Amino acid sequence: MNLNTLEKVKSDAFVGYMAIDLYDPPPEATWGKFNDRIINKGWVTRLSMDFQRRYYNCIEDDSIEVAIRPSWLKNQDRILRRINGLRIGEVPVMEFTDEGKAAISPKNLIMLGGNHRRQAVRQHVEKLRADLEIHEKQIKDKGKDIPIAESNADEEMLKIEKEDAKWACYWSVRIYDRGE
Repeated sequence: MNLNTLEKVKSDAFVGYMAIDLYDPPPEATWGKFNDRIINKGWVTRLSMDFQRRYYNCIEDDSIEVAIRPSWLKNQDRILRRINGLRIGEVPVMEFTDEGKAAISPKNLIMLGGNHRRQAVRQHVEKLRADLEIHEKQIKDKGKDIPIAESNADEEMLKIEKEDAKWACYWSVRIYDRGE
């Protein structure tokens, strides 16, 4: 199959975009089935440092391709056709029906890429969580002798950092219909 034919087949099979937890991905996911490259640690580190841009703005071209049957999704009615400019928290997370869970259970959730991003997300989230722990300890060490306004500002900042750490675990996926 030549490249033009492959791109046409992909275009015809395109369903839309959703999000997936890359920090703790579904155990049924098969990674690198068609692009099983050795993990390049330097590339992973560069990706991890660049995640701030990707977290705040989803980019369709950065989405990981996945081949599933849309009928496996409990929330297929929430699939988005476009995600450029959305925050990852605005992109619906894939949820599988019981039939879908059974279908993907034998390592049948085929991720067409994402090996490096999966590792980079782990690295990035672990750094965010470590920074959050330090910040929580610093606030606790300030004690109760700080003004209420400063205490409220600290609590608000912690809330934002916790939300950032939560959503940094997720990545957008470009869904293709693998056929019934």
